Amino acid sequence: MTTVTATQLKNRIGETLDDVQFRGERVILERKGKPAAAVIPIADLEWLQELEDRLDAADIERVLADPNEEWTPIEDVLAEIERRP
Repeated sequence: MTTVTATQLKNRIGETLDDVQFRGERVILERKGKPAAAVIPIADLEWLQELEDRLDAADIERVLADPNEEWTPIEDVLAEIERRP
C-alpha cells in the first residue's frame, strides 16, 4: 500500500491512477500528515459494497426473525438523518 500527500497526488495523478487501475494498488491520501482518504481499485469498491449489502441483509433477516424486535418508524429514521450535519 502506498501513501501520498495531497500535493504529491496533484503532481502525479495519472501515475497514481495507473497504479490503482492497472496494478491493483491501494493508495492512502494524507493531508497534514494524517490519512484522509483512499484510492482503491473499482473491484475492491464493488466487493466492499457487496459485503455491506450482505451484512445489511443478514441484519434484516435477524430482525424479522425476532417477534419481540422493536421497530423504528421510517419517519423517525428520516428525521434523524435530516438532523445530522
